[in-house]
Amino acid sequence: MSLPSPIETPPQTWAVSWFPEDGWGYDAWMAGFLVDGVTDGSAASAGLCIGAVHNGFSNGGLDGDDSWHAPLVHGPHTSPPHTSYVSALPNYPVTHELASQQVFLPLGYGYPEDLGGGEYEYSDCGLVSGYAASKHNFGRDTQYSGYIPQEIECVENMVRLDYVCREILSEAEVLRRERQYCSEDTEGKMPHWCSKLTVALDLEGRSLGRAGSICIITLATYTTVYIIDMILLGDAALRTGSALKRVLESQEIIKLMFDCRADCDALYFLYHVRLQNVCDLQISSCFALFPRARLLPGMKGVFLALGIFTDEDTTIKNAGRQLFNPECGGSFDRWEERPLTDILVQYCAVDVKYFFLAELMLWDYVEQGCRLGEERLASVCNGTFCGYSKNKAKRDFRIV
Repeated sequence: MSLPSPIETPPQTWAVSWFPEDGWGYDAWMAGFLVDGVTDGSAASAGLCIGAVHNGFSNGGLDGDDSWHAPLVHGPHTSPPHTSYVSALPNYPVTHELASQQVFLPLGYGYPEDLGGGEYEYSDCGLVSGYAASKHNFGRDTQYSGYIPQEIECVENMVRLDYVCREILSEAEVLRRERQYCSEDTEGKMPHWCSKLTVALDLEGRSLGRAGSICIITLATYTTVYIIDMILLGDAALRTGSALKRVLESQEIIKLMFDCRADCDALYFLYHVRLQNVCDLQISSCFALFPRARLLPGMKGVFLALGIFTDEDTTIKNAGRQLFNPECGGSFDRWEERPLTDILVQYCAVDVKYFFLAELMLWDYVEQGCRLGEERLASVCNGTFCGYSKNKAKRDFRIV
């Protein structure tokens, strides 16, 4: 698929630097723009409100054949936390001044359909283009690997599910206590989502919503993507008081999602689970990348715009869609067949594993994703969302 040209803007001098890991950062050159914290219609920046000191800088750039050079980092740096379950952003001493650290985003596009973004993945059987991935390939860059879970685990019994969810709840409680003890030092300086545990969440199923069924719940931390098999686990996984239900309803855990409406609809009306504290990345991406579009972007279009899909990812997406999407010759029955095929396991993981990196790149608009995401949840639980309405493809919030 050919990609249309971005919206043209006059040449400018800009600046951009990636999120510094406790003491480093870099500046990057891109397509004639030298970056320095300014954003307009042709690109988006994301500022991370966590203190860090820039000790070294380096430059990346585009050569004559338009290929991307990975920036070189000079000076000390440390990797993001690599504990078993911690999904909070890296901790910095509260004595550091809070400074907005800019994150590079590829050039913006006027409308999501320019990137092949469908309203939902299920409604778009077209093959995914690898354009943005081949251009920027953030998904393969080891520099950002700390924001991409490297492990995939299928959870098929209640003992393991309870253990995983209780560990997540324990980490959330530790952060809550730390926040309580440090509240006087940090009050008013840091948005609430910076200091809470973050997980990524997505659901798969047959006609996902109140009239359908949930087959898979994909839950990810910074280290591991958990494929929770609802066909094998049954209703016990979401019974009242279960560890998974407590995770989903916890106010102390941020859930990164992409268009939370159908997922919330299914959880609330099928299992009486009321999601709490959702950051909807679809909303954030509309503010950052498609502010003029009336239609909502699909996950494919957003990840192409961000340049975080790899060629391998696009292959997995295409293969999975051909298995379960009737418009591509597949069947939704494949979600209920066991054992689940390797392709569908990878399909479940391939989107969710990039939610943390996408959040980082869209950081300037996370607040909108959180605030309007909660409004979306309320709308669904009030019964005003109709999953089969043609209006679901239209933007359901204002961009001001």
